[in-house]
Parts: sequence; C-alpha cells; structure tokens
Amino acid sequence: MTGAALVERITLHTLAARIEELENRLAVLERGAGPRDAADVCVIQSIYEHLGPIVFRPGHIFRLALLERGAQLREALRSADLDNTHQLGQLLTRCLERTIDGLTVRKRGRSRYVICAISNDTPIYP
Repeated sequence: MTGAALVERITLHTLAARIEELENRLAVLERGAGPRDAADVCVIQSIYEHLGPIVFRPGHIFRLALLERGAQLREALRSADLDNTHQLGQLLTRCLERTIDGLTVRKRGRSRYVICAISNDTPIYP
C-alpha cells in the first residue's frame, strides 16, 4: 500500500468514526423530545380515543381513568409508568407539535392540551 493510499484510508476511517459519533450524539439529543417508547404512544392514542379533539388538563385524564369506562386509559397510563399529572404533563410537553401515529399534541393556554388528528380536527373547548 502506498503512502497516499494509507493516508486516504486513515482519513476515510477517521471520517466514518466521526460520523458515527455525531449520529450517536444526535440520537441522544432527539430522545429528549417525543414519546420514549410504545407505551407513551399508547397513552396519546388512548387519550384521543376517549376525548377526541377536546381541550383538557392532565388532571382531567387521571379523573377519567378512575371511571369504569376509563379502564383502557388507566392501563395505558400504568404501562407508561405515569403515576401523576406532572409526569403526564411532561410527556405531553415532550410530544408538543410532533406527529405521533397520525395525531399531534398541541398546547392551549398554560396547562391545557389538545390532541388533534392530522385530518385537521378543530379543538373543542368544553
């Protein structure tokens, strides 16, 4: 192998390693936003199935989960390890303005959220 070929090979190897390092760093940074796993996605879907595009507060979701008709929602919250309204609010904030299985989480006011379908649901204020 000639000297020039060796330098070129080292340079390509160095570039490939640097690209991999940057991709790993980007993946870590992107994990700070959006759902963490499938259980988080299930919570978003379950809230939408129960409420549709109605503006809500996280506390409303936990009260709804206590009702008999909220069993699916209760299970989704449990599977996502969401034990209180603060944790649910954090999930909703991480998911703001992101498309998740055809749904988008939007914020309305200081502590109110709405989950809209991509089909441009109009938020309903109760």
